[in-house]
Amino acid sequence: MSKKTLPSVKHKISEGASAITYRTKDGRVLKRYYDNEMYKKILAIHEGDFLDYLKELDKLDNPLFVDLDEIFLGVNKLVGALTYEYQPGTTINGLYPKHDLIKLRDALVRCDEHLRKLDDLKLRDIHYRNIIYTGDIKIIDTDFCTFDSNNQVLHNVGHVNNSIIRGLFGFETDTKIKVDPRLKKVYEASLAGEAGAYEFLDEYMDLVKDKNGKCVYYKHLTKDFIGEKRGLFGRR
Repeated sequence: MSKKTLPSVKHKISEGASAITYRTKDGRVLKRYYDNEMYKKILAIHEGDFLDYLKELDKLDNPLFVDLDEIFLGVNKLVGALTYEYQPGTTINGLYPKHDLIKLRDALVRCDEHLRKLDDLKLRDIHYRNIIYTGDIKIIDTDFCTFDSNNQVLHNVGHVNNSIIRGLFGFETDTKIKVDPRLKKVYEASLAGEAGAYEFLDEYMDLVKDKNGKCVYYKHLTKDFIGEKRGLFGRR
């Protein structure tokens, strides 16, 4: 815990409903929470023990999550801000055209392995914009997640798979699309936590190879090969 002055900031990274993040002059990320209704929802889901939740989360030592550096307490000893190490990379929905798909697949395999070790943390509200590809997969916002004594593995895998697949391929829900039967089968298994997002990527890459002969870079996934712009599922 810290009551020190907040670190000096270099520039704003992003602004969300409950907080704003900055790159600090010493190279970290500073996340400052607003005193608003969304922050009150975070406090409510943790029954007022948001600070204890953050400490427990930091103890997990799971490579999926960023390590907290400092926590700054504000009014009434509530969490007002925190810092963590900056993660150089891109959001899962913002990959560059020449991102290597084999390296991405390997990162998704590791992500699946790390997810299946989370049995007492229930992941909630993991948006694809908060999933960063650095060469590995990092989740940078877990404020609405909670610890639960029940086994949450299948839920967690399915929840993150859904966000990763939506981020990569740009669709919102399977009820709005018509897909190849093989792809639909592995998609549904991914949402159920019975398959990994990498297995969906495998199947999709095979479809691209069947149609276009190669699938090496991310740009190959976004080709119009069965009638939809942005690949199979249309635009984000």
